[in-house]
Amino acid sequence: MTFTADRRLRRLGLGAVLALWGAAARAGDFNPALPPELKLGFAILSRTAGRAPAAAGPALRCDPKVSRRMCGIVEGDLAFLRSVWGKSSSDLQKSVFGPLAGSVYLAWLAARVKTVGVDYRVADAVAYTQPPLYPEKILLTRAYASAAHPQIARISVLLHEARHMEVKGRYWSHVRCPVPFRDARGEDMLSFWTGENLSGQPACDRTAVGAYGIEVIMLRNVSRYCLTCGGKVRMDADLYARDAFNRIIDSAAVETLRRDVY
Repeated sequence: MTFTADRRLRRLGLGAVLALWGAAARAGDFNPALPPELKLGFAILSRTAGRAPAAAGPALRCDPKVSRRMCGIVEGDLAFLRSVWGKSSSDLQKSVFGPLAGSVYLAWLAARVKTVGVDYRVADAVAYTQPPLYPEKILLTRAYASAAHPQIARISVLLHEARHMEVKGRYWSHVRCPVPFRDARGEDMLSFWTGENLSGQPACDRTAVGAYGIEVIMLRNVSRYCLTCGGKVRMDADLYARDAFNRIIDSAAVETLRRDVY
């Protein structure tokens, strides 16, 4: 039975099967009327679609100071990221990362970061990097593991911090947010992650493709185009994209992102 299903799936083609699988996943169930070989195929693809080859190993490793719980959260996030896949993607997604596929994001991440560490003394950030002092290493805080934040948002933080590893982009340093820094309703801009008032904080960007910009690009592409993501994941991606988008304070950069992903 397994051999027969595998042969039929190969003849059908991975792209076509993934499209069917995505439709079934969005519906929240698999159609019981489907042929047995496709039902089995869906079960196989749900575990393997969009994944990098097993030989590639984990994208990141945890240093000895990272607790088993925190390391397990990171591993779970990367395992989920591996499953992300979409047939379409925006222009900025293609230019920064490549096609919308978990294996592409993982390769991009692994090219910049090798190790995850922790710093539980920090209360006003989710994660941070110090490339000259800790090359190829992301330091996570307690906020990263908070149950209040969805998995897709945590993944965007890893990509954000990886952007800061790029010497070519001068580490994509942030700029200070305006004082005062308010939204369209005149209310203070607060971090989704910590609740901190962002006014005057070094937590904004002036470029469309800096650390916050690539969060917007990744999250909005997941929200709009991911075929292997459930409705809640796409909704979470859209919500947290707003937090990053609001931190882009240059009007030209805002318009670039708006045209690309909104």
